[in-house]
Amino acid sequence: MNKTELKNFAIFARRNLLEKVTLRAKLFGIDEKNGLEMREEFGQLYVNGHPYELKMKSAFQSLAKQLKVKGYKQLIEEVAYTWFNRIIAIRYMEVNDYLPERVNVLSSSTGKTEPDILSQFETMDLDIDVAEIKDLINQGEIEKAYRKLFIAQCNALHKILPFLFEKINDYTELLLPDVYCKIKVQRCAKFLCKWLCSGALHGGAAVITCLDLPNLLQLAAWQKNHDCRGSMSSP
Repeated sequence: MNKTELKNFAIFARRNLLEKVTLRAKLFGIDEKNGLEMREEFGQLYVNGHPYELKMKSAFQSLAKQLKVKGYKQLIEEVAYTWFNRIIAIRYMEVNDYLPERVNVLSSSTGKTEPDILSQFETMDLDIDVAEIKDLINQGEIEKAYRKLFIAQCNALHKILPFLFEKINDYTELLLPDVYCKIKVQRCAKFLCKWLCSGALHGGAAVITCLDLPNLLQLAAWQKNHDCRGSMSSP
C-alpha cells in the first residue's frame, strides 16, 4: 500500500473530523470569539441563550472549565484527536474480530446501512438503558441512540485498553460529532486497518507518528499478545 497516499488521506480525514467537532461546538454557541455562558431559570438550563435539560449541567460545567484552562483551539484539536483515535482503533478491532462482544460498531456484517450494534445492543454487556435506546430507535432518533451506544462501547473498551480508551469525560462526549453519518474518518480507518493487518508494521512507525497515532503501536502489541495467548490456550 502507498504509505504517502495513506498519510495524506488520514490527514484529510482528521481535518474533516476537526471541522465536525468545530460545528458541534457551534451548536452550543461556542467558537473562537464566544465562550460558554450558563444560567438556570425555573428549572431550565440555558447555555449561551439556548435551553437544555438541567441534567446536562455538569457536562457543560466541565466544558466551560476546559475552555478556560486550554483555550478554544487546543480543546477542539484535543477532542478531534481523541475521537479520531477511538474510531480508528474500533475499526481495527472490528475487522480483526477483537471486539469483546463480537458486534460491529462502525459497520454491518450483513451489508445493511446501519451498524450491527443498533440491532444487537440488547445482547451486549454495555452500561446502557436498553429501554431508552429502544424508545429512541422507535421514535426515529437513530443518531441519539447510536451516540449512546458508541460512547458506551468506548467506555467498555476502557477496561481492556485503558491506554487508548480513556474514560470519556463529559466535555468530550458533548463535542462528539454525529458519528452515525458516514464520515470520511471511517474510510480512513479502513485504509489504515488494511495496512496494519497486512503485517506492514515494520517501518510503519514513522507513518503512524505522522498521523499522531502512536497508541496504535501499543494496540498492535496488544493484538500480538492476544493472539499468542489464544494460541497457547487452544487445544
